Amino acid sequence: MSKRPTDEPPVEGQDLQLKIDSSLAKFDMVPRDFKEAMEFAKFLSTADMIPKAFKGRPADVLLAVQMGIDVGLSPPQALQNIAVINGRPMMWGDAVLGVCRGSPVFDGGRFLEEVPTDENMVARCQCARKGEPPVVRNFSKDDAEKAGLWNKEGPWRTYPKRMMQMRARAFALRDCFPDVLKGISVREDYTGVAEYDPTVVSTVETVAGEDQSAASRAKAKAKAKKDAADEEKQFAAIMGSIEGATDFDTLQSLGDQARETLKDKTQVRLAREAWGKRRDELVDEAKASQGKTPPTEGDVVKAFKAAKDKDAFDLADDLMASIDTAEVAVIARKEASERLELE
Repeated sequence: MSKRPTDEPPVEGQDLQLKIDSSLAKFDMVPRDFKEAMEFAKFLSTADMIPKAFKGRPADVLLAVQMGIDVGLSPPQALQNIAVINGRPMMWGDAVLGVCRGSPVFDGGRFLEEVPTDENMVARCQCARKGEPPVVRNFSKDDAEKAGLWNKEGPWRTYPKRMMQMRARAFALRDCFPDVLKGISVREDYTGVAEYDPTVVSTVETVAGEDQSAASRAKAKAKAKKDAADEEKQFAAIMGSIEGATDFDTLQSLGDQARETLKDKTQVRLAREAWGKRRDELVDEAKASQGKTPPTEGDVVKAFKAAKDKDAFDLADDLMASIDTAEVAVIARKEASERLELE
């Protein structure tokens, strides 16, 4: 078997070079049709490297990728440099400049930027299309104050000069290259949203979502509280009825009700304990009242035949224990057991 080039040991003094298969070199992550685009978007929406705003949102991924392709960005570049703010796609400042510089109409020789200083708090950006007059846009501290941006919590407070520079650049590039940018807004040109946070999806939608989520949580909490109160009342009623049962039929019915109604494990356990305690009390009361006239074989057999589950069978078994004649008790138990197939 012949060795691949990468399996051969390097020759001393020879530079190592990475050899890439030609088919991989042509891979550009651009889908060829809508079906492939949707599969591609679904795949990308699961990646950990994309911004959180696109996680699990293949439709947003697809739109961002398409908008990126429209302005010359590859799919990965589009996902890293396009965000959705208040339902509108927006591109970051550095990506905006990169897209414009990549256009054949961009006149790089006439692109100028002036950064604000402590003595002159004004940012200035000049850009131009080839063969056309330059476009100049300024953004000052006064402009920032009028827009409600100055000293605002976030980057406008931590590095305001940089934000003024980016705002002036955004104005100039948008006015000079609207065809290149395809109408995509610039993030730094959007008032009221904290810049340089690619995880932000929509301030308005997020606030509305948080309000709705808070309302839903409050509603769910209120419902859970009401359900718990209703269950507690129902449990108390069942416990009171069990403790006040005066005969085996009523007690049996209450046991069935408890099994069907109670969901809480603790309540089920307490009801079962109360039911067993009351059963024993009723058995003792039956024995005391039948001191002179003990139950007959017919009474015991009837109790066994009426039993529909193990608890009722135990009640009949306790009644049978009061029969004096051991032989009669054995016969009665055997007949009831065979009928109910409990043994």
